Amino acid sequence: MVAASGGSIEWLISTPTPAGGLFSIDSNSSLRDTGSYIFTVYGANQTHAGYGYNENCVQGTFGIAGYIVNDNVDWGAIGGNGYYAGCSTSNSGGSTGGSSFISGHPGCDAISNESSSFENIIHTGQPIHYSNISFFNTKMIDGQNKIPVPWSHYDEINETGHNGNGFVRITVLDEAIVLTCKPINSLSSINILPHLVFISLSS
Repeated sequence: MVAASGGSIEWLISTPTPAGGLFSIDSNSSLRDTGSYIFTVYGANQTHAGYGYNENCVQGTFGIAGYIVNDNVDWGAIGGNGYYAGCSTSNSGGSTGGSSFISGHPGCDAISNESSSFENIIHTGQPIHYSNISFFNTKMIDGQNKIPVPWSHYDEINETGHNGNGFVRITVLDEAIVLTCKPINSLSSINILPHLVFISLSS
């Protein structure tokens, strides 16, 4: 599971970009607060980092936001990190947020265990991570929409996106009932399924 972060802005006329879900939205970036020169910075998705065609755009990659290791460069806005990171900019004001990933979530594109480096990421076209660990009944909410606040267990108390450090809220399922049922009639001559196990969880 990877939760994205939003991109930053330098000039107020540039478009703020929240953290993405399956993808992050595009941004308009200005070189000056007057908006005399604006170009588009594109968001990240499940298979590609945020990018732009302007020379000031610094593309991210899988899990790493774009940056320049050079103290002499005038940074503009830093892209958000995530499954795929957003696009950063130098000498200008806009960036884009990263994308998110949940193993098993519809629309996600998991990587293959044959991926050997950040420069050689191979996608499988399906949502389950190669560890075969996945989640079900998932909900992915991007930074443009309301989410429950981290300090309350009441879903009615919400905030739009989240400022500051990231958070995770875990609900413990404190009861598990295991029922074992044996079939009356075998399903085949070799009895492929000698028994079925059903697990019911409640909170």
